[in-house]
Amino acid sequence: MKGMVNIYKINKQVLDIILIAVAVAVTMLAIFNGLILKPDNNGGNISVGSVAMQRYTATRDVVNNIATERLRREAAKSVPPSYRRDVDVEESVYTNLNNFFKILDNYRIEYKQKSLAAINGDEGVPSINSLNMTTALPIELSEKLRSAVVVLSDDEYGNFKIDVITVVKDVFELEIKSGTSDAGEDTINEETKSEIRDATRIMFDSIETQNLSYSIISAYMKQNMFYDQEATEKYRQEVSDAVDPVIIKETQMLIDKGQIITEEVYDILESLGLVQKSVTVMVWTIIGIICVILIIGSVAIYYLNSCSYEHLIKPMEKLMFFTFYVMCVFFIWILKEQQFYVLPISIFTMLIAILINSNLAIIMNICFATLAFLIAKLNLDHYIFFIFSGIIVAMLSKSVTQRSKIISIGFIVSMADVILFLGISLLSSNELTERILLDAAIVFAYAIVSVIFVIGSLPLWETTFGVITTIKLLDLTNPANPVLKRLTVEAPGTYHHSLIVANLAEAAAIDIGANHILARVGGYYHDIGKLKYPSYFYENQVSGNPHDSMGPYDSVEVIKSHVSYGQELVSLYKLPNIIKDMILMHHGNTLIKYFYAKAKESMGDVNMDDFRYSFVIPKFKEAAIIMLADTVEAAVRSLIPSGKSMQEVEVFIRKLVNDKLNDGQLLESNLTIKDIEDIIKSFMRVFRGMYHERIAYPADDKGKDISGSEEKEDNLIPDIEKERPATEI
Repeated sequence: MKGMVNIYKINKQVLDIILIAVAVAVTMLAIFNGLILKPDNNGGNISVGSVAMQRYTATRDVVNNIATERLRREAAKSVPPSYRRDVDVEESVYTNLNNFFKILDNYRIEYKQKSLAAINGDEGVPSINSLNMTTALPIELSEKLRSAVVVLSDDEYGNFKIDVITVVKDVFELEIKSGTSDAGEDTINEETKSEIRDATRIMFDSIETQNLSYSIISAYMKQNMFYDQEATEKYRQEVSDAVDPVIIKETQMLIDKGQIITEEVYDILESLGLVQKSVTVMVWTIIGIICVILIIGSVAIYYLNSCSYEHLIKPMEKLMFFTFYVMCVFFIWILKEQQFYVLPISIFTMLIAILINSNLAIIMNICFATLAFLIAKLNLDHYIFFIFSGIIVAMLSKSVTQRSKIISIGFIVSMADVILFLGISLLSSNELTERILLDAAIVFAYAIVSVIFVIGSLPLWETTFGVITTIKLLDLTNPANPVLKRLTVEAPGTYHHSLIVANLAEAAAIDIGANHILARVGGYYHDIGKLKYPSYFYENQVSGNPHDSMGPYDSVEVIKSHVSYGQELVSLYKLPNIIKDMILMHHGNTLIKYFYAKAKESMGDVNMDDFRYSFVIPKFKEAAIIMLADTVEAAVRSLIPSGKSMQEVEVFIRKLVNDKLNDGQLLESNLTIKDIEDIIKSFMRVFRGMYHERIAYPADDKGKDISGSEEKEDNLIPDIEKERPATEI
């Protein structure tokens, strides 16, 4: 037996090594494609400026990057600079003009007063320069212009001020632009001065008022349009992005023999993988890629082997995981030239989440996204999209409990993908374009198609690899299942017992973090083998016990047979192999004590091994929980009717669990001491819900309670193993 186990372990290790080696090889081939596996160019080394030794044609459609970039630069250069109008500058000009006119008003008043004083003194009207004016003007005006100011009548002067403001507004409408820099300019250029001169000539009739208005306006006028570098760059980028890439079609000639290889041709040859890189560049590239592959592989292997459910790391499950990995890498490589959203990363993430483990799916989604980043040369936006989209898919797939729910979850995933895509696109482009909306619609449609594919392929994976999904487990709990229907009709006592065991097992599995749905299913099916001889088991007996007329050896064989027959039914009804394992393990190799004691009593010395179940002890937590739940359910079913308190029930349950522990039945179950304590507490919580403590009724004078039942003495816990021979404790 030990030899067989060792061989199995060796085979398991060999399988792991083979799968890992093949996965690494596939990954390296996909990433190194175009780097190491170059087509034979038969032309020696290719370099810019060298002569082509043969004719080169495109082996596939490829983008001419240099020509495309040249067209985009030309398109961007054709975009004129953008300007923004600064109304604050305009308001400051109006304010300065108004302040100037207030000073000019005082200047006119002072001139009139001094001129009047000179006239009264019979000195005649003095010139502007001869007057000692106390009001100083903010701008320098010639004597001629100052004379033009003071000779205007009040009406003419009022109209003059209005007309100056009008001219300023007209000039502002012509847009006074700065240079192509963010820094503002305090002075206006000659072009603007010319525009002001033209406007004053149109507005004013006399040369004096034209010159005066020009001097005032040109002194205070400022540019109102400033170069907007951000808007200019954004618009240029949009125009550049709108340029369609230059595509070199498959079989199109790139260069003929004898021609000089230009930088543009060299870039195309390199994109097609027809250029052999230097040894140094190749070595460092290979080292970098190997480092990435090692990290990805280590993370994947660690999480695969640390799955909390032991039955999920059997060879077939590992083979399925390997298949998913290789297929995902293959399709990423095949579709690397297509739009990023057709890469099937979310499909394989969802399959891993549903068929294996959601935590593993999250980790593998990151690995798949990283591989896609390397193989398909994704940009950072696409990489981020796949990371978060995969996390959403894995988290939502974890809650899938029915096949019909996958549709609704698929719709949620699709909406989440669209929102995520729009968010990332808007962050990078800062606007919502028709192209983004079209891509968002495609993302939504592709997500729906992905979900449909997953739904349709689930039976294939379940059948091919014998995988037990949560959906399939829940299908098995349906009372309409043929085996369960037979139990209800042919062995109703066993069916009732199985329901209680399932409830106990599920509660315990939840408390210790095991697969509670698997535990419930195991509870339903662990005793289906009793369908062969239902009346030989206590819970199905109505009148008489067949074992009373049988020898202990015959009885033991009948009792044992329910395990073997249960496995036959699993094959007959094509139930999952994990159920067969749980049936095989739910008694382990425990001793059937009642018939052992009966044989010793009637025959003297007997071989104890003849009275043990000859099967396998539990190998994973859920099977161990079923063993314990099966044991304690039978015990409590006998204790409660005898009037025992819950405290006494708990004492006996602990005794039964300790017996299993001491008998070595839990050695390979992966249960910890804390797990066992939590399981006992879970059992007691369920039993307290099923069997409520009885309320004591007041007794009458004759010793009877009001309910009419006789008061009973508190007997010791009965020896169930002797009182109930077929409970299999």
